[in-house]
Amino acid sequence: MQGPRDDPEPKMVNVFEVLKEAATGAAFWNDSSVAACAGDIRRVMDGALARERWALMIVDATAKLPEPLLGGLTLHLGDYDQCLRARSQAFAGRYCLAAAMGQRIATCVPSTCTWRSLDALLANGSAGVVRVPAHTCQAADDPFAFHPALVAFG
Repeated sequence: MQGPRDDPEPKMVNVFEVLKEAATGAAFWNDSSVAACAGDIRRVMDGALARERWALMIVDATAKLPEPLLGGLTLHLGDYDQCLRARSQAFAGRYCLAAAMGQRIATCVPSTCTWRSLDALLANGSAGVVRVPAHTCQAADDPFAFHPALVAFG
């Protein structure tokens, strides 16, 4: 019988699960932007549990893993348009591309989360495995700044 450490299959990172764990324990953050981001992520989770449409849109817009990896798929885009349309009374959705284990994984978070605050939460919650590179986040009200990481060719 195999134990958890004997499993030969690599585990994919579920970005939203990492966010949930990091946001739950984020009360200790000294940085107010990280604490605000964590608080709004908790609001999204509470809203999703209450089946509020805006919160479900944010959760649903995040990429779902595992997707087929054997074919070399390394970009998991989620739903960009849905993320930017999601709105609560306090914030809208912000689409970010996180990087983990050679994969690019889209996540939709509250627009109150900056790429720096999201990067801090994900890095802390994943022991540094999941990071958010600079300039890979976009909210509907942000001025558009072209960055190659936000462009996908298909």
